[in-house]
Amino acid sequence: MDWDLRVDRLRLATTRAVEYARRFVWNELPDECRYLVFRGQAPLELEDVVAFLWREGKIPEWVNMSVNAADEMFTYIEVNACG
Repeated sequence: MDWDLRVDRLRLATTRAVEYARRFVWNELPDECRYLVFRGQAPLELEDVVAFLWREGKIPEWVNMSVNAADEMFTYIEVNACG
């Protein structure tokens, strides 16, 4: 799997996670997202998450993503992965 495909798949997973969350919350969830990989860490952009998950040419067997929070500018996606 190449870099562009990984980015596209994470973008698709993000879109689906936000669309799913919108069904259950009243809050406005902006389309622009940032990612929370570790508690207390600054939010990451999509490409940074792909770089973090892609280690030595390998990716985790599973990655869970869920909407964690939102503000006026961003929807924050929590990312959990095996390994």
